[in-house]
Amino acid sequence: MWFKFPEGTTQVSVEQQTFSPEYKDDQGYEYFRAPDHFAPLILGFKDFKARAPQGDDVPDDIRTLPSKDALVLDSMTSQLEALKAENAQLRTTIQVGRDENDSLRKQLAESQQQVNELKAAAGPAVKK
Repeated sequence: MWFKFPEGTTQVSVEQQTFSPEYKDDQGYEYFRAPDHFAPLILGFKDFKARAPQGDDVPDDIRTLPSKDALVLDSMTSQLEALKAENAQLRTTIQVGRDENDSLRKQLAESQQQVNELKAAAGPAVKK
């Protein structure tokens, strides 16, 4: 599968394998090839895109994404977007829980302080 490097990036390492540009288009964008099974990891990196180079001087073997790659790309892109949305929702849920926990801790501290103040104001207990 072909990937387009983000601007300013010239190399990427995935599971101890380094990928470098194999093609540079007329606009200066660089592209590299990686095995399909690395696609979810690569697409998870910021600004990396699965793209086949385009242009008149592109070698025939990389002119377009093969249909298998296109199907894999569509599937993985959908999965990645769903996982990103789920991740954002989980982070929100965690933050709500943290906020609630902080509020409860504050209430507990205030209640404990009130109990201590009441005990101090009551003085020693009178025995009958």
